[in-house]
Amino acid sequence: MLIGEHDPLTGFNVLRARYAAGARPSDGIDGWALTYLLTRDESFAKKAVEEMRRTHPPELVGSRTYPEYVKWSLAFDWLYNYPGFDAQLKDRVALELLKAAEKMMEDQSLKEVQLAMYHNYPVRYLTLAVFALTAIEGHPSVETRAAPLRARAQEVFDHILDLTNFITPDGGYHESMDYQRITYAPLALLAELRRTVGNNDPARRYTVFHHYTDTYLYKVLPDGTTARDDDNEFPYLQWEDNICLGYAINRFKDPFAAWLLRQSGWPARKDWRIPITQFLWDDPEVTPRNPADTNDAEISRNYLFRGIGHLIMRDGFGPDSTWIEFNSGPYLAKHDHLDQNHFFIYHKGYLATESGADYTDTESPHYLNYYRRTIAHNSMLVYKPGEKFFWAENLWAAANDGGQRMDSSRYWNTVRSREDFERTRDLWDTGRMEVTDYQPGVYHYARGNATRAYHPSKMEHFTREVAYTPENNVLVVFDRVRSTDPNYKKVWLLHGVSEPRVVASETGRDVGHGGTAYRNATVFTYEDGQGRLRVHSLLPREREVVKRGGPGFEFWTPGDEFGGEWGTGKNWPLDPPAGGPPPTLSLIHIS
Repeated sequence: MLIGEHDPLTGFNVLRARYAAGARPSDGIDGWALTYLLTRDESFAKKAVEEMRRTHPPELVGSRTYPEYVKWSLAFDWLYNYPGFDAQLKDRVALELLKAAEKMMEDQSLKEVQLAMYHNYPVRYLTLAVFALTAIEGHPSVETRAAPLRARAQEVFDHILDLTNFITPDGGYHESMDYQRITYAPLALLAELRRTVGNNDPARRYTVFHHYTDTYLYKVLPDGTTARDDDNEFPYLQWEDNICLGYAINRFKDPFAAWLLRQSGWPARKDWRIPITQFLWDDPEVTPRNPADTNDAEISRNYLFRGIGHLIMRDGFGPDSTWIEFNSGPYLAKHDHLDQNHFFIYHKGYLATESGADYTDTESPHYLNYYRRTIAHNSMLVYKPGEKFFWAENLWAAANDGGQRMDSSRYWNTVRSREDFERTRDLWDTGRMEVTDYQPGVYHYARGNATRAYHPSKMEHFTREVAYTPENNVLVVFDRVRSTDPNYKKVWLLHGVSEPRVVASETGRDVGHGGTAYRNATVFTYEDGQGRLRVHSLLPREREVVKRGGPGFEFWTPGDEFGGEWGTGKNWPLDPPAGGPPPTLSLIHIS
């Protein structure tokens, strides 16, 4: 499992050379077992067996303990032919692994193949089950019970692999970069397990694996933090990211993954979620290469993540580079936000960002009424009084923010298959990246259509065109919006982390709820860090620019949960205020 005597990537000669150069497997039963295989020093095997005799796999079986079960599965497999691993202990450990796998395969998310989701929980559950069932394959005391489970687990894996081609053919992820790493790490383990045990490499057929590095090259900002898409609770590279980058180094000998892992300084942790993978996958023969030293022919400055509909536009890969994301794609998972045709700008600071913070439970008032909603993003509102929004099985009425629809219990869920998507396309097919065009060094262009993201009773048409010219660092945003009733209030949103400065011919007037309105203001400016964003309002000719924010209005939603008029809403603070004080945030409305 994960190794092979003559495997070209993790063969014994490769690993012995690594060992001779000073690298060591991790300190634990799996690391000791591997050291025994490489060196034939029985003291390591004895140490591992005695530890297995003294301890047990975790009683808690689930998403957080799958790494421990991977460790026990590898140790069981790698020590199986060691004479000191006696039959009684083998039977005990095999039964413990089987029971854990049975529990995972009984979970609703894995019980039926066609209902399995490409989602962080099922992938972790499946990894636990597949590693355990592979380790005990052929063991007499458990094989009768294990064999049918193993076959079904492989079918589930095939189903999830098919979903990767549908949802993330170019990498990226539909639940945010935070959940991406939690899913990509076990997915890589499953792929390498199948490659080394079954002589069937998923990376040859399923393109997501080739794009692990691309996900980091384009979804990590110039400051080393990750894109703030969706429920990104912790935008720093973590120990699961080390596994993902290590996989790209080992499987594809990727020099950019090696730079990201070893030289960027971006990973917040040096340890790996599953420590043995560091020895197996961080190939020292792969020389790091800084993407900032490349030209456009080597690494494009424009990248579209098909499936999720995220477009990245940038002018380089250095710390002072400009990074722009424009999103227009389907709604695919619970952790998605209602943010089609949203854009984000980073240049030496967070200049146009999304707002809110997921420090609270996923059903908290802040989460339901602000953080995941359109009001917290840089898109459009069309405010229809009386419009109703709700979450889950209509258990929680949600505020009317004037934004994209949240009117089905399925929005609490995740797409289960291509057939499921087609059968319920009216729910999921909320946005489309209709056109992209790119001339290196000259321009980036895209048009997104988010008409279907809004309830058809209020929205007839909403397309957004963006054009970025890197030479002068100018981004043009042009919207076409047509509501069913011309009297519905239309609001263009832009969020920043500091108070904007507004240039207008008239003094602003207080419009309540932390807002100051400026009639026909022409320019406003956001600053953060060393960056500055100057926004020139060209259309509509007659407009009202509202600056809103400050203490008590950081997370303001315009309507209440009863469908009241604009202004009946309130601020939705973090509840409880975990994670420290809320960030300073401000918002520009143009209506």
